[in-house]
Amino acid sequence: MIDDLASFPSTLKEAVTAAGARLRVRGSDGGFAIVEHLCHLADLETEGYGQRIERILGHDDPSWDDFDGAAIAIARNYLEQDPDAAFQRFADARTTNLARLRAATEDDWQKRGTHRGVGDVSLRDVVEMMVEHDRSHAAEIKTLLGELEAR
Repeated sequence: MIDDLASFPSTLKEAVTAAGARLRVRGSDGGFAIVEHLCHLADLETEGYGQRIERILGHDDPSWDDFDGAAIAIARNYLEQDPDAAFQRFADARTTNLARLRAATEDDWQKRGTHRGVGDVSLRDVVEMMVEHDRSHAAEIKTLLGELEAR
């Protein structure tokens, strides 16, 4: 799982390069443009996953609310954000999270918290969610890039 998380920034960097000047173009499905993916991933890595990892490792019986990515995207006007800055924020936050995870003991991986709306989750569960989330965005980005190429 750690290797999957570590390789995702390269996948994003390749997508930015492939999109070129079309970083702010949304697909026909109305989903995120590349810059919006970058901003969402950066914010979630810090305010979502990063905080969850920190709470599970640093507190007894922590709890947290869900990260409302759609509402945050609108409130922060992701489409107008700087894609390079967003990518760097994501990459830096991912590096921090990877360092925490690599330092975690086997006992740490079993530590648990409560994700309101989801329920009881372990550190391992959070990491599995991260990997799945990365895969989901990678698939959405691949579809978007294919559509942009066909235009």
